[in-house]
Amino acid sequence: MELNALLTIAVVVVVLIALALTSISADLILMAAMAFLIVAGILTPIEALVGFANPGVMTIATLFVVAAALKETGAVQWLALRLLGLPASLKTAQFRLVFPTSLLSSLMNNTTIVVMFIPIVQEWSRRLNLAPSKLLLPLSYAAILGGTCSLIGTSTNLVVDGLLRTHSGIELGLFDIALIGFPLLLVGAVYLYLSGDRLLPDRQSMVEQLEKVREYTVEVEVEAGGPLVNKTVLAAGLRNLGYGYLAEIERDGMLLTAVEPDRTLRAQDRLFFIGAPECANELRRVRGLKPANGNVHKIDVENHQRCLVEVVLGTEFPGLGKTIRDSRFRTRFNAAVLRLLHNCPKFSII
Repeated sequence: MELNALLTIAVVVVVLIALALTSISADLILMAAMAFLIVAGILTPIEALVGFANPGVMTIATLFVVAAALKETGAVQWLALRLLGLPASLKTAQFRLVFPTSLLSSLMNNTTIVVMFIPIVQEWSRRLNLAPSKLLLPLSYAAILGGTCSLIGTSTNLVVDGLLRTHSGIELGLFDIALIGFPLLLVGAVYLYLSGDRLLPDRQSMVEQLEKVREYTVEVEVEAGGPLVNKTVLAAGLRNLGYGYLAEIERDGMLLTAVEPDRTLRAQDRLFFIGAPECANELRRVRGLKPANGNVHKIDVENHQRCLVEVVLGTEFPGLGKTIRDSRFRTRFNAAVLRLLHNCPKFSII
């Protein structure tokens, strides 16, 4: 085997290992591999960059522009709400969700469809009083299956079509792959309909979970004329509590989130702490603070000044294996962690 072929195989193996075992972003790994192949003389610059001229790649870029236009004009939302309606049961809701999702995914890029449908389905599930987990997974599968019915349904189909045109002179029609994709869609849709209710988890959204958690939010107020007025959060001893941490400050009707340690406290500031129930007892021992609104209560997640985001940690997240404090999450992202689920690695931030 030639040296160039051995080097290429070695580069592919190193790329796979780096993607699997390191937290380096995929684009950096792949660009580094491409740069190595160019420097080693295995690829010419033209050969290395020819993929960016692939018709499939350009079509994908165009589809994202079209999808963004449909989203901004509200066309997809209007169509989705008309098709989804207000079904009376979970099975009917799943059936009515699969049809428009798979149909639109065969006419547009399925990734874009899922992104646009997620907030629609979450709001729809609240109206129907159904667990979002029973609808979001069928949404994803229906989009994947629907994407197999047309050339533009998935990015993979477009890339394969571009390679066929370049190397074999074969051009796929828009619905040439529907002969295989449509039967797969029917089988997958029937399976989702029959087994979705039993196999899918009955899990509420993060916002609904937080609304039911009363013991994790403690609200106190800075006493006027007390010893904490004009002190920073760090100097007041509120930065390193044992059972909670300061998430927000409400001041003159304004909400200050992801409070930094050098923030100066003012009289009548309302401080919101997130933590264990013992946090309330810990704060009672701090001179200059008094309970506010019953002291321990649920957080007002509907506050229009608060942006609640549910995050899934990926393998590239630099804070893996560290505590939230050691990862400097608040400083890096200007956000405070409200809840952390270890068995399902995601947390909510504001």
